[in-house]
Amino acid sequence: MLLFFQTDAQLFSGRASDTPDIKTDTAQNKKQLKTNDSIVIYYVSAWNNVHQRVDTTIINQYRNPFISIWDRDLGNTGTAYTSLLYKPNMNPAMKLGMQNNLGYIPIHDSLKFYNTTRPYTDIYYWMGRKQEQCIQLFHTQNITSDWNLSASYRKLVSPGNFKYLRSNQDIAYLNSWYRSKKQRYESKASLIYAKVQQDESGGILSESQLSDASFVDRRLLPVLYEASSFSVNRSSVVNSIRKVSFNLNHHYFFGKTVKDSLGNTTFLPSFGLKHLCYSDFIYQFYEDQEPDSAEYGYIYNLDQSNKASLYHKHFLTQIGNSFSINQNIRLKGKVTRFEAGYGLEYERINTRKGVSTFLNNFIFGQLQKEQQEGDRWNYNALVKFYFTGNAKGNFMVRANVGRKISEHLGYFNLEFNQSLQSPDYKQTYYYYDLTSEKNGLKKIAINHLAARYINTSKHFNVVLQQYSILNMIYIDTNQIIRQYGSLIPVTQGLISKTFAWRNWKMDNDVFFQQAPNNSPIHIPNFATSNRLYLNRNILKEKLAIATGIEMRYNSPFKTDLYIPVFQSFTPQYTRTISNIPGFSYFFNFKIKRFRAALSFDEIQQLYAVNNLNYPLYPTPNFMIRFKLNWVFIN
Repeated sequence: MLLFFQTDAQLFSGRASDTPDIKTDTAQNKKQLKTNDSIVIYYVSAWNNVHQRVDTTIINQYRNPFISIWDRDLGNTGTAYTSLLYKPNMNPAMKLGMQNNLGYIPIHDSLKFYNTTRPYTDIYYWMGRKQEQCIQLFHTQNITSDWNLSASYRKLVSPGNFKYLRSNQDIAYLNSWYRSKKQRYESKASLIYAKVQQDESGGILSESQLSDASFVDRRLLPVLYEASSFSVNRSSVVNSIRKVSFNLNHHYFFGKTVKDSLGNTTFLPSFGLKHLCYSDFIYQFYEDQEPDSAEYGYIYNLDQSNKASLYHKHFLTQIGNSFSINQNIRLKGKVTRFEAGYGLEYERINTRKGVSTFLNNFIFGQLQKEQQEGDRWNYNALVKFYFTGNAKGNFMVRANVGRKISEHLGYFNLEFNQSLQSPDYKQTYYYYDLTSEKNGLKKIAINHLAARYINTSKHFNVVLQQYSILNMIYIDTNQIIRQYGSLIPVTQGLISKTFAWRNWKMDNDVFFQQAPNNSPIHIPNFATSNRLYLNRNILKEKLAIATGIEMRYNSPFKTDLYIPVFQSFTPQYTRTISNIPGFSYFFNFKIKRFRAALSFDEIQQLYAVNNLNYPLYPTPNFMIRFKLNWVFIN
């Protein structure tokens, strides 16, 4: 769920980051958040019922809530993006693939399921330069004490600083959390609708024109896809994604009810039956109403049936069910959860060339022991294996073990992941001509090993990890799908540290990483995000403020090219892009349940030309943004 009040307050650093953090497991034993209106509200995740408190901090109010600090878009909010910090998708299930803006769309696993004693409404509004606007409405309330409904809608429209790079998004969801009186039955259900549209400019024609005084208004810069007869405001080239997703996760537990010395009753589950039903309907469409064969090359030659306009569409239907048994094993007062089950997925991929259907069957199992009171250890092991269908042979293995050393010395964790994946549907079914003649694509194998140290009391976090990728699939500069046969190791180190002195704080997030120079993975060896700010309450503690400056920098590297027809990025080997540090100033404040932020972004553009996120895709000019957030309790 993409709400403005994120859960960063539950993390040791209190800020958004890709650096893994550990959430407090003892939140169940603490008082829930109470406002001046005597509301009690908390939320749980899709797969864990540990109570989490709504974040009421203001430090991240000025940031883009839809992407992380390491992500870089095309120079306009809501457009395709990649991350400076390399992180592959290790899900073994079949995917449509090759969309770099699916991160804007929430998934069931990311939603929050609430419980509240009074109706709670959150309104978020964002306004920036060039008519950039975003409004998000969220409401949650309990129908009964054991049944909650939540709903959210977000509208984002951003024409952008540059010509024909407009983004338009409509995101909505409805979710439900129900528990029976005796806690034996529980269901979590969600319905998600998303429409993400992006106009394509093809990039500016010449980066040297960024220094030309004639183009102070960046919308005057000529771009590759000039719409000569289509529209003065809209591009003739558009990428669009629509998605409708439904998920129902419910289970029934058998167990016993016990009473304590005060007469309070507690249900202790021992054995359970679980059913998961899910469906995804994803439609991806690309159209160029004024195509130039010189811009598409081989792809254009494959599309002889319609030269007036070049378009490609993919429609993926995925419907799945899984059934499992759950067993709670109690040993010396500690609980270990065991789950094993079977699932099947029906998939239908529809392209201009035809329709293909598949039925995938899989088995899965999990063993989990969370850190419990009086115990320092936790562990988790998960396996999922497809044995029939288009995904036959795909699997995922995940195992981690952690130990809390002490409150003062922190927490240590080791993790191992391994997955084997089939190529995405868009990689194998994009062109039947290309598939039958060129694409004998092999499965992708990914290994991941990580060691983490987290010290909450010292606001310090360190992660050392390595990925190994075999048979990586990518697009070359000729827009042809390729597969890299050699093993690619990617080594990473991440450090987060907060320094504090009185009311002043300095947050520091840094990563180091390395990949072979001749591989298709091109990433910066170093990147940092630092902010220095004053955080205090004034006017007799009635006004909370957080104001300061943020700096972002990454080392020079061979930044990928953006390919609109695939809405993806491709490695290039000839040009290294070097940017100067980027700066933002922010002033956030909060009065009771009203929060606001004023930010001055891309300050470095006042004295230098625009940085480049990607070749021919500069960052926007200096801009001022306002963000407002109201919370209402009925």
